[in-house]
Amino acid sequence: MEIIRENTGEMSAQLRIKVTREDYLEKIEKELKKLQKDMVLPGFRKGKVPMGHVKRLYGQAVIVEEVNKMLSDALQKYIDENHLDLLGYPLPGKDSKPFDPELQSEHEFLFDIGLAPSFELNMDAVSGITYTRLIPGNEDIEKEIENYRHQFAKVEPQEVSNENSIFEGTLVEVNENGEPIEGGFSIQRSFHLHSDLISAEDKTAFVGVKAGDKVPFKVSSAAALAKYAEISEEKADSLKDKLYFAIEDIKQEILPDINEEFFNQVFPNQNLQTEEDFRKEVAQRIQLGWIQRIADQRFLNDVADRFIETHDIPLPDEFLKRWIVANSEGKITQEDVEKEYDKKYAKGIRWELIESRIREKANLEITHDDLRDRMKRDLIENYFGFLRNSAEGDARLDALAADMLKSEEQSRKVYDEVSEEKLIAFLRDNLQVNIVEQSINEYFDSLKKQPSSKGEEQTENMENAEQ
Repeated sequence: MEIIRENTGEMSAQLRIKVTREDYLEKIEKELKKLQKDMVLPGFRKGKVPMGHVKRLYGQAVIVEEVNKMLSDALQKYIDENHLDLLGYPLPGKDSKPFDPELQSEHEFLFDIGLAPSFELNMDAVSGITYTRLIPGNEDIEKEIENYRHQFAKVEPQEVSNENSIFEGTLVEVNENGEPIEGGFSIQRSFHLHSDLISAEDKTAFVGVKAGDKVPFKVSSAAALAKYAEISEEKADSLKDKLYFAIEDIKQEILPDINEEFFNQVFPNQNLQTEEDFRKEVAQRIQLGWIQRIADQRFLNDVADRFIETHDIPLPDEFLKRWIVANSEGKITQEDVEKEYDKKYAKGIRWELIESRIREKANLEITHDDLRDRMKRDLIENYFGFLRNSAEGDARLDALAADMLKSEEQSRKVYDEVSEEKLIAFLRDNLQVNIVEQSINEYFDSLKKQPSSKGEEQTENMENAEQ
């Protein structure tokens, strides 16, 4: 086997791999003997089918499979030994010819590759970008305090529900006639009616009901259902309009008074004595939640744009256009790529290259503890806030987080979120940025006034995060 590299551009090349029959003959014979040993055909005992018959049945397929393995191994070895930094993966050459092992004693396979550009990361070139630290207003603090009052409310049995009721029962998948599906989705759950889990207009269906009633369960979003029921978003999306809640028990909340006892329930071991101190702590917790992440995402977008503007990074454009189409598995056409290549695809690839260099420089590491802590934080923010600030609750959160992180989809999602948080923190602390403080309402009002698509994107991110 021989591999020859021919440069087809400054950042592209073609690898020509010459394969002869002698390169694969021994492996083919070995694989065919394995097949012969286990083969059973009418008229022959197991393992006694003539080799000629085995070759006629499976010879061609075995050759193609083994040659493909050889090519894959040879390509990877060549790339590793020559320290090639590729963009995408090798594509079959445009001038490739069909391989016919019966007629050819040797064949030349062609593969096109795109090479990653060499460039210097210049952190000093990116300066003057604004990082906004959001400051909660009185309305935000009042809303959060009200949430805490619900979390620490006392409960007592209730015969007929009202707006402050807590429901326990079973979430059940139903068909178009509203009847339970045998073997369908079903899970025991409880929820507060004041939460954002159910759409506001659908909450009235849960007022004035009793234990034993079955009420349509209309969630505010698939994402909210996924977190509540501990299922994937894909599963939640298929279920969100096909559920009812079979009520088994109803309790009423008795909200606590806002006093020192309440302060220490919410934030134990902090010895908060005044409402002023309590409100300051509440404001700080709001800043650590999803709201600040919206501003952080805007900061990251601005940083990415500035890095791309200030770094000249050439790309093997023609190769990448082919690779994007091939990698989409039929979802993207050549016409789509040509139309959006510069403003979407090339920009995204350049930022990936820059981001990779930044991560190397920052030596960002993600540990399992990072994933667990982030998952617990998400659980507290979404329907499990009542488990905070107690040893028993923390143990329950640990168990919930461990269970949810078993999902590859969920684990990847949390990993990406933690990774992005660490990247943003590094950029904020190591670039020359202007840190400003702004109220939450002012910030989101400014986003709505932006005429660009970026403003629309940020507003959409805000709505998704809030859900």
